[in-house]
Amino acid sequence: MAGPLEKAIYTRLTGFSALTTLLASSTSVWAVLASPSETLPYIVYRTFDESPNVVMSTATTPTEAAIQVSAFAATHQAMVDITTQIKAAFNRWSATSDGVVIQDTFYDGFNERFDPVDSVYTRDHDFRFFYEE
Repeated sequence: MAGPLEKAIYTRLTGFSALTTLLASSTSVWAVLASPSETLPYIVYRTFDESPNVVMSTATTPTEAAIQVSAFAATHQAMVDITTQIKAAFNRWSATSDGVVIQDTFYDGFNERFDPVDSVYTRDHDFRFFYEE
């Protein structure tokens, strides 16, 4: 089951119309792993690191999480267009959503690759989220 941060990320991705119009459908957003039958283009997001702030053995706010949002597309240009909107959705984003207060987010870079077997272009965008539940 998704936690509050993951729910907030999903809400942001599926509610950002400049992004969803570029996807196969408005629900082409997946946590961790897309369905094998998913139609291109689509997005997968995941948390790959989370570091609570600890002071004198007590967790304090905010918690920092490293989030990766990946776009999968049939063409390089489609991948670039999608990731441009992913960056617009999350860079310096702050909100209260799904039970979590997102204080700020920062863009932290990307990498891209091409899978010649499946003819899929992929770009992974990394972000730092500072939040509290």
